Amino acid sequence: MSLFDSLSEIAEHIQQHRELMDTSEATVEQVSVLPFIAALGYVTHNPAEVRKQYAILNWDAVDFAILRNDEPIMVIEAKKASESLTKHWKQLFEYFNADKARIGILTNGLEYRFYTDGAKQNIMDDEPFLSIDLLNLNSVTVAHLHGFTKARFHPDLSLRKIKISNLLTRELRQPSDEFVRHFAKQVHSGTLWQTVIEEFRPIVKQCWDEQVQREIARHVHPPGPTPDPVGPKPPITDPTLPKPQTWLDGSVEIPVYASWKDHDFEATLRLKGKIANVGHLVLWDGNWLNPLLAGEAARKTIDPNTKGYVNGMTFWSFRDPADETFRPIMDLYKGWHEDWDLILRVIKHAKQ
Repeated sequence: MSLFDSLSEIAEHIQQHRELMDTSEATVEQVSVLPFIAALGYVTHNPAEVRKQYAILNWDAVDFAILRNDEPIMVIEAKKASESLTKHWKQLFEYFNADKARIGILTNGLEYRFYTDGAKQNIMDDEPFLSIDLLNLNSVTVAHLHGFTKARFHPDLSLRKIKISNLLTRELRQPSDEFVRHFAKQVHSGTLWQTVIEEFRPIVKQCWDEQVQREIARHVHPPGPTPDPVGPKPPITDPTLPKPQTWLDGSVEIPVYASWKDHDFEATLRLKGKIANVGHLVLWDGNWLNPLLAGEAARKTIDPNTKGYVNGMTFWSFRDPADETFRPIMDLYKGWHEDWDLILRVIKHAKQ
């Protein structure tokens, strides 16, 4: 059974026993935590590998510890399903800092938050680097979870990768002065005063965003052979190209629209349950592209020489059937957990 299937099975058991999980930590451990540990490949009935009520410096005990060579590599603190995990962060923080564990996990049986010491060695971070919601599983987060299975988790190597990944994510969101300076000094001949750094910061972030999206598009939809520049563009007759439809895997296709320089465009977005990343495809001119490249292709039909950054998630918009307003597809991406009704409206309308 795959990890995704194992977690889905746990989710089914949670639905069956949710009321007891709201009032009993023991039920949370039985229904969710122990099966979760087993899904990661650890033998729950082997005390040399999984220890319940693991003593921390002889003064208290964490609910579970996963051991390797008699040393804890992960500690898990479990709470009732009705409990907010945020208010129990301090307890896990104390356990983590008092022991040699490399990963701290805080859970209420529904959500699993993974912490480490990314910012300061041996001091647990304020924010989790990974969160798993068992009732809203997706392939992206489960893929990250594979790195913590018994077969794949190697404390030193895995933690180095986590910390580097966190640093890259931080730079992606808000490039630091050092990061900006690294690139600016290679294209700027003068002194890099702070004002110059501030000028380059949005440029570096924009270039980074574009490069990431291009790499995603390259892997999701690799380019075909270079077309013959002579003669008209031949019609697309490739029978393997996806056709607009309601897909057998449960995905649907919804129309999306854009406007630029007083020109209107219409395309089709493939929506599988939710938009998890920019890899979801837009059908434009017979080709499946990611939203960024579909936006660029649309604009080039008006101005072949057009340049400049466009965020495909906001360039393309869908019509909200509730009030007929146009909303960027970024709303579907960001609103999945916040506006469930919005998603249902769009999917229901697309299937009619």
